[in-house]
Amino acid sequence: MSFTQLSEYPKLKDYLMDQPEALAEAKNIYKELAATYSPSAVSKLESIFDASFAKLYSGISLQSSEGDDIKQMSKDSHLVLCPNHQSYADFLGITYAFHKKLALPIYIAAGINLNVFPLGNIFRKAGAFFIRRSFRGDDLYKLVLEAYIYMLLKEQKIIKFYFEGGRSRTGRLLPPRYGLFQMLLESYSHLDSDKPLCFLPLSISHERLPEAGAHKVEVSGGKKVKESSAQLFKIFKVFSKRFGSIHLRAGKGIYVRQINEDRRKQVQDLAFDCFRAVGKGMMVSPTSLLSMVVLDNISGALTKEHIEERCVGILQYCRDFSIAISPNLAKDWQAAINEALNLLISSKKLSIVKSTALQKTFYHVHEDSRIELLYLKNTILHHFLIPLFIAGAWINILRGSIDDIKSLNTYFLKQRKLLRHEFYLPTSEEMFAAIKVLVAKSLGRDSFDFAQSFQLDKKDFYKLGADLGPYASSFSHIYEAYYVAALSLKSCIGETFSIEDFKASSKEIFQVERDYGKMIRYPESYSVSIMQSALNYFVNEGILETVNADKDYLLPKNKQTHLDNYIETFATILSDFTALNIKKFQA
Repeated sequence: MSFTQLSEYPKLKDYLMDQPEALAEAKNIYKELAATYSPSAVSKLESIFDASFAKLYSGISLQSSEGDDIKQMSKDSHLVLCPNHQSYADFLGITYAFHKKLALPIYIAAGINLNVFPLGNIFRKAGAFFIRRSFRGDDLYKLVLEAYIYMLLKEQKIIKFYFEGGRSRTGRLLPPRYGLFQMLLESYSHLDSDKPLCFLPLSISHERLPEAGAHKVEVSGGKKVKESSAQLFKIFKVFSKRFGSIHLRAGKGIYVRQINEDRRKQVQDLAFDCFRAVGKGMMVSPTSLLSMVVLDNISGALTKEHIEERCVGILQYCRDFSIAISPNLAKDWQAAINEALNLLISSKKLSIVKSTALQKTFYHVHEDSRIELLYLKNTILHHFLIPLFIAGAWINILRGSIDDIKSLNTYFLKQRKLLRHEFYLPTSEEMFAAIKVLVAKSLGRDSFDFAQSFQLDKKDFYKLGADLGPYASSFSHIYEAYYVAALSLKSCIGETFSIEDFKASSKEIFQVERDYGKMIRYPESYSVSIMQSALNYFVNEGILETVNADKDYLLPKNKQTHLDNYIETFATILSDFTALNIKKFQA
């Protein structure tokens, strides 16, 4: 592709006709961002990838939706891949999988921060084009980028961009950024083509991340290390380590055949359709499954039998509700769990404790590894929101605080709203439908209606508690964090405070509550990211106000009673979770 071809884009052509003096700058912008994809260079890299992936990873899987042929989709449409982003290894992993398994080259929208010598040149030859982090107000840059995207579409190239805009440091999906969605629609609107624009959601799951340690530092409040040659070369200094497998799963294509008049709404709907599809496609891998099981147990070590029993229950839930399971788990779950246990032990996330007296072997989580394991757990935790909601409703019905269908529906909607800043969430309609199906399955019935909730006997309630109560522990650290955040806000009533002030006070209160209080049990209940989510929640609830261009916060004095109510609510939820764990054993 040349700049001459780029200038065919109508909007750029008109701009340069009006301002011919901008031609030199436009060429410089093109040179800065353009990929220099080289099939011969990629072929040479293939042997390096083969050797490095063999040393680092057990394998890389790529699954497409039933009945879909990605290769054919690339011919029948203008194909755009929309993956989530967990690691720098995503770049190599996705490129390698599409080249190796489908013989398809892809052009990757990468942040210009990755264009560092000499890796920048290698990335360009592998299909990366580099985009500035910010170009607001720079009309020429935006037009050249639009023109470049236009030419990629016109030449039937596959484009890939990370819809989150950057790597997730927590494992949870980040809300989508609209910029490239808007540019793709704008470029496509000028394309004379009878083929649709197809956005292909792509869910990527790592069994272990090369950057796990760096992510841990950042979510705990440390500063992000700026990319440099030395920093990026660290990726290649991990050949003594093993990272399990990388799992890729493509969802159903989301097609755009015409551009709507309300472009803004179309962009937002498209972005969140991709976001939800990626969330739905996130695979339960052996390490994410293990992380969920071992982190839910705060009291100590677990036997292999207990771990396997819990894994069996979770995997059955996944099968019942069509939640994606990684190929190695689907093929032989016991072998996959054993391999994952060895992976976590060798990476010093778990340790083995042998009891001669009990003649048993226990697996124990190192406390300083819990944040890293939480990342893996967070990649799948959204799949288990429904049993959490049911377990909470169950104990409220027993207590009498929910006594009719209206209050039951209100409870479910409030719980969904509370977690909206943490997870990919099902729609309200999907939530209510899934609740009915799950309760029916647990009770061995063909169907279930909410009116029947108040006609269940104690045997049924205990059955629900035994089946679904364990999932409540999976979310305890979030409610603990929100409880800490609410307590921290009490010291700020009537005062303006910064996010840094809040981080300091909340960390101190977390430590005091964990050492001397009754509610805080999980070390992972404090992180910078979850405290920011809690602040966003209280802003949206009208408890907090943002001031000084949203940089500072204010908690008005007249909100103190409301804040006390939230503290009481979180304390009640945490007490309920403790009761659920007791009752599941009574059942």
